[in-house]
Amino acid sequence: MRPLLVNPKPSWHKLSWMAEFIANIPHYERNTIATVKLAIAAREHL
Repeated sequence: MRPLLVNPKPSWHKLSWMAEFIANIPHYERNTIATVKLAIAAREHL
């Protein structure tokens, strides 16, 4: 497994992505449950 590689050159896209990522950290449990539900639904279609 590779570590997360982030180019240090700032860009608006990168900064907005990081801000959104950090803002969602408190909601990790809700997001994890939603992701698992999506994975289960997708598996039913395979």
